[in-house]
Amino acid sequence: MNKNFVSLVLTVLVIFLSWFLVNYFGSEPYLLPSNKGLVIPFLWSCVFIYLHGKNHLYIAINAYVIFMLMLFADKLNFGEVFAATQISYLLLSLSMVFTFVLVYQDLLAKRPRFASMFSYLIAIVLYAIPVFYIIYSINFGAAISKEAIYAIMQTNLNESLEFAGDYISPIWILAVSFLAIFVGFLLLKQEKRESLQIERSLLIFMMIMFSALSYINKDDIRLYSFAEQA
Repeated sequence: MNKNFVSLVLTVLVIFLSWFLVNYFGSEPYLLPSNKGLVIPFLWSCVFIYLHGKNHLYIAINAYVIFMLMLFADKLNFGEVFAATQISYLLLSLSMVFTFVLVYQDLLAKRPRFASMFSYLIAIVLYAIPVFYIIYSINFGAAISKEAIYAIMQTNLNESLEFAGDYISPIWILAVSFLAIFVGFLLLKQEKRESLQIERSLLIFMMIMFSALSYINKDDIRLYSFAEQA
């Protein structure tokens, strides 16, 4: 059996399995989500199949991990994650996908190492916000407040490092370090793949469309809208 086909099937199975686990542990436990609850993993599977055919699989994996972290962080801090919120995070994640593809394929195609470095910096910023919410909620056993965000934004680097050393478990520091290495690994793997061209105009259209839809629904992207209001 073709190796690429097997890896694709396994990837799709992981998407649905992760979604079942989110539904089981993140809400009232039940074996399978409703038909409506299968729409988002189905859409992600379509994205993975399309990008796998264009050799951009690692970009899709990177965006999906960010998407799942955003959902988890939202659930921990704001309670039930409604369909509108899920779709808004999906739109934001898809805008990331086509932005990264555009960077690798067109903007920095002749300098793949620069493409990886640029994409890594963007990815770290995108990972940082949901990871921060998750660590705060689990570490302190409470949802983050606007006052906490405001206080954190007023601190300097030294104060932030002292706070992390005093209140954040070394396990979380190791987990964040592992995540940073994992992101770098995905982007370096992507750098070494010979991707098939996606028409530039299509990429730009998809990037603008998903970004615009994300902006229209920004109030449902609670991780970011909540921070803006602080």
